[in-house]
Amino acid sequence: MKIAVCVSGQQRKTTIDFEQLNIRMKTAFINFDTDYFYHTWDNCVLKEYENIVIESEPIINYSPVKDTTIYAGEYFDLKRKSKAINKLNRGTKQILAHNSLVAKLNKTYDVIVRVRWDLYFSNTLNYSPFLNKAKHEGPVGLGFPRWDLKMLEEPEEYLKTKNNKRWWKMISPDNLIMHTPETWNVNLVNNLHEKKELLPAEWGWYQILCSDGKDMHTGYRGGAISLTASTSH
Repeated sequence: MKIAVCVSGQQRKTTIDFEQLNIRMKTAFINFDTDYFYHTWDNCVLKEYENIVIESEPIINYSPVKDTTIYAGEYFDLKRKSKAINKLNRGTKQILAHNSLVAKLNKTYDVIVRVRWDLYFSNTLNYSPFLNKAKHEGPVGLGFPRWDLKMLEEPEEYLKTKNNKRWWKMISPDNLIMHTPETWNVNLVNNLHEKKELLPAEWGWYQILCSDGKDMHTGYRGGAISLTASTSH
C-alpha cells in the first residue's frame, strides 16, 4: 500500500520534541511505501523538514459556525446557538492546510493520512487495519485529547448511529484522518471556502470526505494522542 502522510496545521510547542513525534509517526508507517509531506503557517514555524510547505495563515472573514447555512446535525445546531465558538471559528484552517498539501501531491496513493503536528503515535499499535478500512470502506478518524496510554493502545470504535453525536455528520476524532484520494475534492474545499459555506473542524472534514452522502466513515476514540488538542487549530 502506498501512503501519503500529510502533517499540517499550527506548530505549537509540546512537552515532547517535534523530532521525537516525527520518529514515532514514521515508525507507525514503517511497513508501508510512505512519502511524507509537511505544511504550516508562516507565523508559527518552529521546525522545518524536507517537503515542507510554508504559507500565510488565511484570514477567515466569516463565522463557519453562525454564517454557514448547511445542515450539519443537531449537535452542530447547538453550537450555532452557543456563544463559545471562538475556537471553532478558526476550525476551517486545518482543512484548508490539508487541502493545500493534497493539491500538490504529484503521485498516485492508496491512502492519504492527515496528521496534526502534535500527534503522539503508539509504538505497538498496528495501524494496518485502519488504513485498510480507509482504503476499502471509507474515511477513518482516530485520536484522543488527553494523555491516556490505554486509549493510545486500545482505541474504541464509535457507534455508527444518528443518536451518537460524535459520529453523525462528523469525522471524529479528527486528530488523525485516513482517506483515499478519491474521497477528497480540492475544488470542493476551495469553492465552499469562497462561498463561506465551509464548516469547521470535525463537521468540515465530514462535509468533504462524505460528500457522497454514504456515511461510510468510522471514528475511533484513541489510537493517537493530541498533545495540545484543547488549544490548537
